[in-house]
Amino acid sequence: MSARDFVARMHRHLRMTHLYVGYDFALGRGREGNIAVLRLLGEEFDYRLNVINPVEMEGEKVSSSQIRNALFDGEVEKARRLLGRPYNLSGMVIQGDGRGRLLGIPTANLQVWKERALPKSGVYICQAYLEAKIYKAVTNVGYRPTFDNRSLTTVVETHILDFNQDLYGKTIELSFMARLRDEQKFPDVQTLIEQILYDIERARSFQIDGAVIERRTDEGETIS
Repeated sequence: MSARDFVARMHRHLRMTHLYVGYDFALGRGREGNIAVLRLLGEEFDYRLNVINPVEMEGEKVSSSQIRNALFDGEVEKARRLLGRPYNLSGMVIQGDGRGRLLGIPTANLQVWKERALPKSGVYICQAYLEAKIYKAVTNVGYRPTFDNRSLTTVVETHILDFNQDLYGKTIELSFMARLRDEQKFPDVQTLIEQILYDIERARSFQIDGAVIERRTDEGETIS
């Protein structure tokens, strides 16, 4: 669809009076509706164009591509700085293979929207939001190579510290605070358990620097 046809539809159906766009935005076939074109169309269709200037940090323009690249590199702290908040994932807890509970370290497997960007495979310190409470958590994103190195599906599983209740069917939101290590294949289960326990202790001692100090529930209650 041409830029003019698209704007004409917004004018006709939405009665648009203001249009806010980023500094490098374009719409329509072949990205023909750039800032200059949209400004001219504003005169024709009687709307005001408002252009949002770029935000710069560390000498670079903040962009969604830059944030995605930070996530794909496992740099969740960089993504957090660029977003102005931690990167969040949420999902419903689904049935897993139960290995975590057999190991004495129960984990919740999250069903994450498949189109959502995931951080690089590895182990992360997170904050978990569950039923109006905040917990520290250790989250593994990856393929669990110690048990199944043939899996093609990325798994997001989290161990919530100091929590041992049934979570199936409940929704957990995770805020990624820091990366602990790469995912790796261990020679035996005992070595894996020792490493996970070490990861948990590191997460327990991790200090939140104020980026996440409170949230509001759907009912408007403040939690911290």
